[in-house]
Amino acid sequence: MNSDLRTYLNKRIFVLPEWLADHLYRTAKLAVELAQYYKEDIQKCELAALSHDIVKHYDNKDLLKIVSKQNIDCLDFEIKNPNVLHGPVASHYIQDYLDDTVIFESVRWHTSGHYTFNNISKIVFLSDKVEPYKVTNRPELNEVKKLALDDLDQSIIKYFDIQFDYFESKKIQIHPESIKFYESLI
Repeated sequence: MNSDLRTYLNKRIFVLPEWLADHLYRTAKLAVELAQYYKEDIQKCELAALSHDIVKHYDNKDLLKIVSKQNIDCLDFEIKNPNVLHGPVASHYIQDYLDDTVIFESVRWHTSGHYTFNNISKIVFLSDKVEPYKVTNRPELNEVKKLALDDLDQSIIKYFDIQFDYFESKKIQIHPESIKFYESLI
């Protein structure tokens, strides 16, 4: 089943904007490195990382239409903040290629995290947040990336500490699942 997902992703990524394809490849590379370090399933980490933003370039109106038409289960927060709908939509698009829920959940909740995350999902979450381009643009994330090789949970806690401060300073509402995830780790 995962080889079918890889074939599907190769076709999808090939037609993505270059900046987005590059982000997916950088995220997947980091996810593979962390999976090797933590002795987790390398293929699942890589495939989830390659999948997580396959519809990131979609317009918010289009994401809302897809969610409505496909009857994708989303939180009220996500409907009111459609910039986070690319996770639920991407997971919907790949679900027929999956033989378990780990990749689906990793992709579905990659923007917010989720309190039920196992190490594979945590690796995908962190890889998206601290891939090299993002760390270059936000040097404060360097500490999160360094912590990722010591303790996944502490690394995620540090990420949320930084991100919550940033969101509060910009008056951006925090995803309720991010708060639940953070609280499950502290």
